[in-house]
Amino acid sequence: MGKKYVMSKIRELISRYQNMSYKQRAHFSSTISMIGNFVFAAGKIIVAIFLGSIFIAISGFATLAIGGAKIQYFLHQYKGKSLKLVPIILLVFSFIYITYMILQIIFIHQSVDIGTIPAITVAAISFLEIGLAISGLLRARKKSNRELLSLKIINLCSALTAIVLTQSVLLALNTGTLSHYIYDASFGIGIGLICASMAIILLFNIKRNN
Repeated sequence: MGKKYVMSKIRELISRYQNMSYKQRAHFSSTISMIGNFVFAAGKIIVAIFLGSIFIAISGFATLAIGGAKIQYFLHQYKGKSLKLVPIILLVFSFIYITYMILQIIFIHQSVDIGTIPAITVAAISFLEIGLAISGLLRARKKSNRELLSLKIINLCSALTAIVLTQSVLLALNTGTLSHYIYDASFGIGIGLICASMAIILLFNIKRNN
């Protein structure tokens, strides 16, 4: 009886999700991912403390900033708060991210090695995240929904920064923890510039349409 009840509830939830509009689906999935952002951010920061890794701590900060941008988006949707704070949060995050990566090349020289199985897990999640983010961004553009586009840009920045961590842990499997920091940092600078560029475009887009 209990198993049938659970299965019926699952089918009911799936049916309700399928009957949602595109915007409702985007809000639902982003709410789940926002919770995940804060959980993963806390996890990364805890791991960073135990490993003494600034690199992982910065990755945790990036995930935290992405969660904050999503909160601001939902405050705009349901409380009428300004949407301009979304690209501003992304810009501040990008500036700090780029600054750290530059310091990584010049002074810090730190990468990360978390082991084979965790590295493969991180890689799989990151590639799935980037695929979903790009797909959502393209759908939002096709539907000409500027507000949803801002949400999809947040998700894309989240996925891109996850790819930086993925590169670092995968390189560590073959090269050790200290020999590839320059590749990690260079890639991180590029990703930071991409996120900053998208934030600037989004900010001008919001101002133009207000």
